[in-house]
Amino acid sequence: MPDMSHVTSDEDRRALRQEVLSGRKSAMMALAEAVKEPDRPFPLDKDMLSLIDQLIASYDTGPMTLESAVARLSDWDWVDGVYKNIHGFEHYRDLAREKASEAARVFSPMVEGGTMSGMFDKESTITLDPAAPIIVFDTSGPVFQDPTLKRVYTAAVSSWIDRLLQARDGLRRIIVCEEAWDLLSNPQLVDSLQTRQRSAGHWGCATWLIVHGVADMTQVFTAGSGLRGKVEQLMNLMETKIIYRQGGENIPLLNQLIPDLSEDELEQIPRLAQGYGIWRIGHEHPRMILPIAGPMWARVFDTSSLRRAS
Repeated sequence: MPDMSHVTSDEDRRALRQEVLSGRKSAMMALAEAVKEPDRPFPLDKDMLSLIDQLIASYDTGPMTLESAVARLSDWDWVDGVYKNIHGFEHYRDLAREKASEAARVFSPMVEGGTMSGMFDKESTITLDPAAPIIVFDTSGPVFQDPTLKRVYTAAVSSWIDRLLQARDGLRRIIVCEEAWDLLSNPQLVDSLQTRQRSAGHWGCATWLIVHGVADMTQVFTAGSGLRGKVEQLMNLMETKIIYRQGGENIPLLNQLIPDLSEDELEQIPRLAQGYGIWRIGHEHPRMILPIAGPMWARVFDTSSLRRAS
């Protein structure tokens, strides 16, 4: 949790509490989605979510780790103390115990004894400076070649970023998400991105999603799926879209994501020269733009040297 000492009014404290509790539930749902087996339903049913609601509320805005949360779900004494607070569970103690244990098993791979333990289950051993000019989360290492581990990492980091944005510290931030399809493949994170986009003015943030080839979408979305619909809604919330050259196979899918692309745009996108992009800001007429950097910044952003033969 970021520093909240500057939040002093009762109204702000109530709003902050609601955001923290809601954000923690979103984080647990995103983690559950990250470890979901392919072609299987979402692992948390409504009964488990009812117990997770009680679990999150029991921490209020105090410290909460995944390790302690799983331990609490596994503790029948704790379950026996809260199940009567859940409407519809008052007379079903054994069901509450069963559902709490099932929920604990969903997250067990990420805590002590699990294959993904030691990453996000305890208090962080690294202190991040919220006021730093840039914070980078690197997923280029060999450990992140495991797709499940990368999904878990992405879900955890996205949740941390949302908590930072909700800190009301007066800072303005730009969040740049490279390989954004990793985010967009998780329905719970898409919901969080929509919330972030709608709260951009309140939270003081701008989110940039960088994707490489719209056809990548076919790897994680199926035509007509609920996830695809959520992504299309998110695209509609994005006021600025910058499109660089796309291969011809990407164009039909791109046109579905951005339905108001003109015939001229659809014709030009596969032909754009390197560096040129079509900038669509709001509903104004699109412009073809070549960003120009001075000599110093040109050297900083030039990544072509390693591609050349010596």
